[in-house]
Amino acid sequence: MRKFNGKRAVLILSSLLVVLIGMIIVLRSGSTQAVLTESKGQTVEIEMSSLDVAILENGKETDTLYSDYTDKALDPGHPYDDTISVKNTGEYDEYVRVIVKKYWLDNNKKRLDLSPTYIHLAAAEGWIENAKEATAEQSVWYCKNYVPVGEESAPLFTSFYIDSEVFTNAAKSVTPTTTGNVTTVTYDYDDITFVVEIEAQAIQYSSADKAILSAWGVTNVTASGGTVTVG
Repeated sequence: MRKFNGKRAVLILSSLLVVLIGMIIVLRSGSTQAVLTESKGQTVEIEMSSLDVAILENGKETDTLYSDYTDKALDPGHPYDDTISVKNTGEYDEYVRVIVKKYWLDNNKKRLDLSPTYIHLAAAEGWIENAKEATAEQSVWYCKNYVPVGEESAPLFTSFYIDSEVFTNAAKSVTPTTTGNVTTVTYDYDDITFVVEIEAQAIQYSSADKAILSAWGVTNVTASGGTVTVG
């Protein structure tokens, strides 16, 4: 039996029931932009305006991803449709990036010996991954085009699945009984929770190259004329 736990939406692998449940944590991040405006009296005023971005799932703002799959059967290796995007909820046009972290928890402790590559998120065409910021656990994605005020970006991910390879990492033990031998299979991912963290960040449209360097600290990403390039 494979199902989601509706209370926490956590993905657990169990050798006895082979239960799949999934935990998704969504983090949101905004920033503030200082905009210089010049009044009629030729004095310069500083206006603080908001840059903000929300994470959307299937077009709706969400705090927990994949809630549509609560109490539904899941099969390892089978992709499940679910669209993740972002929306410009601030006051100015923005360039946006998303930081994605994938890992496994065992009793609320991170297991560094288990592979995040078994957690698959299918990327769409409207975003570019910056390989120079990638680690075994983390990927960083840049929206190819700027996101106007109040608008939704192109989809970032369109589906998710857990690789069926999680069930090939196993150990067998044989226990003799009066009626014969009992074989027990223990998987490396038994009773383990997978976690996906998504954090969205925004910078202002104007002077974007300087903002990319100062806010995000990357040198191989540029933005010009509404388009982002990753070198």
